[in-house]
Amino acid sequence: LGYRPHKHKFTHEDYSIYLALRSDRVMHGPRGRIALQYGGAIARIARETIADVDFLRQFDEAMYDDGDCLWDGSSEYAYWHEVLSERELDLVCGVYNVGT
Repeated sequence: LGYRPHKHKFTHEDYSIYLALRSDRVMHGPRGRIALQYGGAIARIARETIADVDFLRQFDEAMYDDGDCLWDGSSEYAYWHEVLSERELDLVCGVYNVGT
C-alpha cells in the first residue's frame, strides 16, 4: 500500500484506497480464491469480499510459477499448492510502511 511519512494521520480516503486496491489486485481476480483457503484473518477478510461463485473459479496458472511444489523426489507425481505472495498478503492485511 506504499509509504506514509512519520505521524501521518490516516483518513477515510486512505481506507477507501486500500479497499479498492485490495479488491482490484487480489480479491476479485483469480488470486482471491487462494485467499479463502488461507484460514485465519486472511480467509475472514476474503469471505467478506468474495462471492461464493468466485470460489469455484479454476486454478490460477501462475500456481506453477508462484506456488509451492510438494514432491518427494521419487514419485511420478508432484502436488502443487497455490500461495499468495508476501506483497499480496500485505495488501490483504492493509500493511503500510510508515516512517519513524
